[in-house]
Amino acid sequence: MEEQVDKEVRATIASIITSLKQIEIIGPEELLLSGGLVDSFDVLHLIPMIEERCGVIIDGEHISHENFITINAIARLVCRLKNEETRARKLR
Repeated sequence: MEEQVDKEVRATIASIITSLKQIEIIGPEELLLSGGLVDSFDVLHLIPMIEERCGVIIDGEHISHENFITINAIARLVCRLKNEETRARKLR
């Protein structure tokens, strides 16, 4: 079952990418890496911006082609990380 993507998270990520790449619009399923819109250097710039704006920490283990292939994939990662953090806080 595919994880639900928060619309606000998706909009935030789209805003970060459009600002970084100086483009006006990008679709949530548009291929980023394999489509040539972003490269690995761009991903390294995106990560701290996503962390700051979305309130998550993206560890090296999360940096993969699969997690950064589309805006929706990045949003799923962010939502998953937020959910993990929420569960961890409840266990403390």
